[in-house]
Amino acid sequence: MISIDNLCVGFGRRLVLEGIHLHVARGEWIAVVGKNGCGKTTLLRTICALTRPQAGTVLVAGTCVQRMAALTRARTLAMVPQRPPTLPPLTALDVVLLGRFAHSGPFRAPSGHDRAVAEACLAETGAAHLAHRLAPTLSAGELSRVLLAQALAQETPVLLLDEPAAHLDPSWAITVLSILAKRHQTGQTIVLVAHDLNGAALYCPRFVALDRGRVVYDGPARDFFTANRLRDLYGTPFHLVRHPVADVPQALPLPVSADRTPTH
Repeated sequence: MISIDNLCVGFGRRLVLEGIHLHVARGEWIAVVGKNGCGKTTLLRTICALTRPQAGTVLVAGTCVQRMAALTRARTLAMVPQRPPTLPPLTALDVVLLGRFAHSGPFRAPSGHDRAVAEACLAETGAAHLAHRLAPTLSAGELSRVLLAQALAQETPVLLLDEPAAHLDPSWAITVLSILAKRHQTGQTIVLVAHDLNGAALYCPRFVALDRGRVVYDGPARDFFTANRLRDLYGTPFHLVRHPVADVPQALPLPVSADRTPTH
């Protein structure tokens, strides 16, 4: 579904991604992990053609994303950004309806079906009660759930998410992963950028780790969790345990002195 070959992305003389090779099969769910600044967000933005690569190719369903017509791209890829954008005074329902433009077109009024889809997606993300609230009045967590509903309402085969649970409390953070798990079961391809390794391990079968713009691990989630790998990737020690219910690996960062900073 997504094929990335020798991808290099930079800003000025600084390379953010270098020599990335990645294939995500149709219906697969991967978690992209790594330290702040390692290129995770840039990777997502390049996949959906918001950032232009310096070299290499990104194909989605066999087509170069940079050459896709905007409407085709909107019907293929939906993205939930890491930082909620500044929105005009639209209601939450209207924000979600923006995701339906991929199907109805930007110059047509939403149909009854569009509204039904938008309302269902708000309900799915636990945000139905926010439907008539103005977007600028929502908290960061509330807006995150509305933006997830917008992406779901696009009804695309590929869903890209950049830390969708970053502004959510633990209850909603795990609920978002459960929502994605249901979407995955229907065949949707999911690329999830995550800092919550333990939450991702409960659901994502495959981890891809970036370090300084390069892929340093690509394989089963269960094999990602080693003390040495996590220390090398994040520059801080971890203690590994098994989840008492799900029986998947979990990583607990160890306390460090206040005057110590993570390496690299």
